[in-house]
Parts: sequence; C-alpha cells; structure tokens
Amino acid sequence: MSNRSFLPGSDHPSMPSHISKNPTETFPLVLQPISNSSAKNISIKEWVKETEFWIEEVLHKYGAILVRGLPLSSADDFSHFIDILNYELMDYTSGTGIRNVVSGNVSTASNELSSVSLEPHNEMAYTRNYPSKILFFAQTPAPKGGEGVIVDVREYAKLLDPEIKQKLQETGIKYIRFLQDRRFGGYTSWQDSFLTNDKEVVIKFMNEHNYDFNWDENDNLTYSQVLSPIVKHPKTGEEIWFNQPHSHHASYFYYHPDFIDSKLEPHLYPFHCQLGDGTELSLDLIAHIRQKIWLSAVSIQWQKGDVLILDNLLVQHGRMSFEGPRQMFVSILK
Repeated sequence: MSNRSFLPGSDHPSMPSHISKNPTETFPLVLQPISNSSAKNISIKEWVKETEFWIEEVLHKYGAILVRGLPLSSADDFSHFIDILNYELMDYTSGTGIRNVVSGNVSTASNELSSVSLEPHNEMAYTRNYPSKILFFAQTPAPKGGEGVIVDVREYAKLLDPEIKQKLQETGIKYIRFLQDRRFGGYTSWQDSFLTNDKEVVIKFMNEHNYDFNWDENDNLTYSQVLSPIVKHPKTGEEIWFNQPHSHHASYFYYHPDFIDSKLEPHLYPFHCQLGDGTELSLDLIAHIRQKIWLSAVSIQWQKGDVLILDNLLVQHGRMSFEGPRQMFVSILK
C-alpha cells in the first residue's frame, strides 16, 4: 500500500505497507453449492426464494455475504437475480462515482481509471439518502489486480483517535461538490450526476434535500450539506460510524492521474469536505483515518460469477488498481 501509484495518501508515513488481514470464516460469510455439478442445476429463482429471508435476517450480523458458484455469467443474469430479490431499488442521482446504467437496476461498478485504487468507503455516506445495501457482481475478474476490499466499520471505528471522533461529532462533516457544466469536459458534470440537462430539475432536487447551493456565471454548480458522522442502524438501533471524509476529500485528486499537475483550491475539485463549521481538515487527520481503514481492510479475490452482498452501513467497499479486462456490476438498494 505504501507508495502505491494513484492510491490516495500512499506517500504518507502512516500508510500501511500492505493489506494484512485475510478473509475469515464469517467475513465475508461465503455461501456456495456443495459441488460444481450441483451448481449447474440450481434455479436462481428457487435459490433466492429459499435464502432471501435468511440473508435479510443475518446480514446485519455478518455485514458481508459472498455468494459464490451460482450459474450467473452476465449483467442480464445479475439483473434477473436483483429482480427476484424483494428489495426496493435506489437510483444513483447525485452520486460521485462514474458509472453507466446497464439496466434499470444494474450499473457498471466504476468507470474510474484502472490505474486508480479506490479506497474503502460506505456508499453515498455524503448524503442523507444512502442505500442500506449494495450488491456487486463479478462478470470478468481482472487477470492482474482488481481485488475487492471490504472493511468492517465497527472494527475500524474502534481504532480511530477518540479526539478526532469527538471533533467530527461536535461539528459534523461538510460535504462539498463542485460540478462543472458539461461543455467544459471535466471529471464529471452536473448533467451526468443528475441525469438531466434541465437546471430546474437540479434546483428542485437541491431544495427537496436541503442543500446549500449556487450556480456561477458559467453554469457550474457548487452544493454542500453538513451531516453527522453517526447514523442509527435501522435494524439493530445501534449507532454506526458512517461517513467518508477521507474518500470525499480533495486529496483524492492529488493522487489521480487526470489531476496530478492541478493546483486548484480544494473546493474547486469535483468533491471535497471540511469540518461542519467550514474549517479545513488537515492532511494528517485524513491520513489517520485512511491508516485505520487500511489496517482493518480485508482483500477479496474475485471469481467469475461472485455476488457480494453488503450491509452498506456496516461495511465499506473499495477496489485495487488492475491490469487487463475487468467487468464488475453493482446494484444499490434502499
């Protein structure tokens, strides 16, 4: 990990040298057929009907369930799998990731450059409207690299400096986005993020979700919101450390090949965050958070057809850089 190219914070002295934790019997919990021959005869519909209630009952206990060996080979198969599940789908409006919708319930997991490692994070923790679950499907694992990374939030939060946790709880975290108009060809545009060319649609979204926002003279959009770093788990009622100041910080782009020579003010990068009172977060504080996350990280070696089901409040996910073809899909659920 230390000094890895295009990994945020990799040159900080606190960055661990490598991912030291291995998967355990329960993280992720692996479900798979007894044999390859039995897998071929599995009806996806029957399998889901027999297991979805059990998965719903235990997901908050394990946080991550890896389903391996089902006869799934394409995005269409994964879409069918999602359709059968009794969950409410969620769209990705205002999401920071770069994705393409493949079907109504399935998108590419990330179109970020293959040379970039995506640090572990909870999906859309920078909004009040976040998914409760996120599912990944491995259609084509990379021949080199591209491992999945998961982090048990309950374990990582124990490692954080109590003073940092207290400070973030006192002020909240201010999540900021700067989205250029599409004509400037930036990292992502407000048209792409909100799936519309109509400013009025975006303004309505801003007002409905209580964002502070403004448009500049070039039709670029800046908006922000202050959120608590803690949310209550809807099933257990426990308070969960749920936030992403590290992966929403402008320093992400300091290590990005498209921004490596940029010398912008932090708020002019596609996303940034501060303390809730507008004070900048120090790079050492961000490095501390990154260190504790990577110390808690577990690597997953993808196999073709894998489906990873995550409780989004309890488990962060990430991706290592890779070489060669790789195709992953995602579905986010309310």
